Amino acid sequence: MNNRKNSALTSKTNVLKGREKKLVLSSVLQGKLSLAVKHHQQKQFEIAAPLYELILDAHPDHFDALQLYATLLAQTGQLEKALAILIKVTEVARNQGIDQQKLVGVFNNLGNVYRALGRLELAVSSYEEAILLNSHYADAHNNKGLVLAELFRFEEAVLSYQQAIRINPNFVQSLSNMGSALRECGQYTEALKAYDHALELNPQYAQAHANKGLVLQDMQSWDAALTAYKEALKIRPDYAEALNNCANIYKKLGLKNEARQYYLAAIGLRSDYADALNNLGSLFKEDHQFDQALQCYTKALELNPGYCEALYNRGNLYKDLRYFKNALVEFSRAVHVKPSFAEANLNIAIVNLTLGEMKKGWAGFEWRWKSTELRETLGLRCFEQPLWLGRESLVGKTILLYCEQGLGDTIQFCRYAQVVQGLGARVILEVQHELFTLLGSLPGVDTLIKKGVNPPPFDFQCPLMSLPLALNMSLQNIPNPDGYIQCDQAAVNVWSTRLDSQSTRKPMIGLVWCGNPKHLNDRNRSLPLNQLRVITSLGCQFVGLQKEWSDADKNMLGDSNLIQDVSTMLQDFGDTAALLEVLDLIITVDTSVAHLAGAMGKQVWVLLPFNSDWRWLEHKVSTPWYSSMTLYRQSNFSDWGNVLERVKSDLSQMFGLTPDL
Repeated sequence: MNNRKNSALTSKTNVLKGREKKLVLSSVLQGKLSLAVKHHQQKQFEIAAPLYELILDAHPDHFDALQLYATLLAQTGQLEKALAILIKVTEVARNQGIDQQKLVGVFNNLGNVYRALGRLELAVSSYEEAILLNSHYADAHNNKGLVLAELFRFEEAVLSYQQAIRINPNFVQSLSNMGSALRECGQYTEALKAYDHALELNPQYAQAHANKGLVLQDMQSWDAALTAYKEALKIRPDYAEALNNCANIYKKLGLKNEARQYYLAAIGLRSDYADALNNLGSLFKEDHQFDQALQCYTKALELNPGYCEALYNRGNLYKDLRYFKNALVEFSRAVHVKPSFAEANLNIAIVNLTLGEMKKGWAGFEWRWKSTELRETLGLRCFEQPLWLGRESLVGKTILLYCEQGLGDTIQFCRYAQVVQGLGARVILEVQHELFTLLGSLPGVDTLIKKGVNPPPFDFQCPLMSLPLALNMSLQNIPNPDGYIQCDQAAVNVWSTRLDSQSTRKPMIGLVWCGNPKHLNDRNRSLPLNQLRVITSLGCQFVGLQKEWSDADKNMLGDSNLIQDVSTMLQDFGDTAALLEVLDLIITVDTSVAHLAGAMGKQVWVLLPFNSDWRWLEHKVSTPWYSSMTLYRQSNFSDWGNVLERVKSDLSQMFGLTPDL
């Protein structure tokens, strides 16, 4: 607990003992004071203020007039002036020997003013002064808790709220505040108990309903959270925050029309509601309504120029639209406001990688470990052994290289095992179980293990996607772009037999049209199977390389033999690699199969969305990662038509094909 005292304050030990030396007003001024108080209570501040000033012109040190005037100034937003007068009140109290208990409210008000001015440590000290004078003053304990929460000292805040509630068990605001602090501590069950207790005391406490909804939302209890927010709205139909939170849930559930209606309702109530504008902007962005999204983010930033999330979202919009310089400006502004903003720092790195600025990009890419967006995908690992990022010698040492993200990432970056081994290390490589068979003969690996299996003893560890940083790699020295993965020849022979038995001697083309739906950009990188009719009408034998086929895919194909479904014969990536080996060409969206084909040196055409991943760089049809790969990029957002027409043209030219009639 911070016990630092405000130098301008007077603790109870400094107040003069003995008889008060209170200034006595004339009957005329006493009448003026009574009139001022009356108007003050009726919130007629413009009448009360001159009356207080009149009294203080005559008696500048009148204790009651000073503190009442200071309260009025605080209520009307004149905080610096209120602060100066409250500090003077403490000096007057010392000089006049004012009863200590009369100072309790003064110090509490002083804390409120410091809090409003953002001088939070001094606010804490002021509330502590009030508590020293009267330890049973529940308001001061509660207010101290509020400031501690603003300082992110949530456990201390809980203790302050608990003290306020011990003094006043019916203090519903403090119960609700305690729930919010418990939520920040991740103690969701205890937070719900606090809100429920507050609502037992006051079922009409709208804020407690809304705060309860936030906890339920954190717990992904979507329906219960919606119920809580709507209970708050029954009590306060103009509760803009509850409307915004309802919209967030509807957006999460994919109910975009409902989300839009609630965001607009919140903004209709509060035109200056930057959070709702920012959230509505994200909804527009999801629907590729980019102009509307930009307007929302910009309006939110006009209202709050330091709004990190809106800066970040506007940066992401620019990044997706490939205005990379603009994106860097927005992400950098967000980091300037909040240096620890992991997503903004990470996206600076991603833009640099996209632009080919590898040195800056790989260094900044380490921010991924602090990203909340990637937390579930990455699965942060903890080891006793130190992280190796290129500083220590590996001669005679054993290093664990481990997978961290998707299967395609592992395939792309496992090539660096050979470089690490070349530094004198014994290499243990951990991979996902789907890749274990495939990577059994990968160059540079001494021991291959499946993820989840305890590794043999090792000296250092490094995640695969940190190796370019550790090895100081650039686009010019990417190892083995011609291929580094071999497949089992016996499995290749099996697939040759299977496909030859059905072959009409047409070119055999592998197809992938969908990626992992959990991928953050899957809705843009995948495409519906029916759009591939443009190329499946050509006279080729098409083989579907999808492991999972949706019902819509199966229904579209029906009983046709347009695309051969071999999904039941693909047990792992060893099977997939053997199948790729016998194909003449692979056409795929940006998935792990694209990386596998490239890593095998197979000819592969990759269909990229307009907002393609950083690893495919800018405007290029080739990639330094895989020399056998050709990139087909969307020229407009969501426009696969142009991409597929180019693929059709190149496919026809390569094999001399014409569409089947």
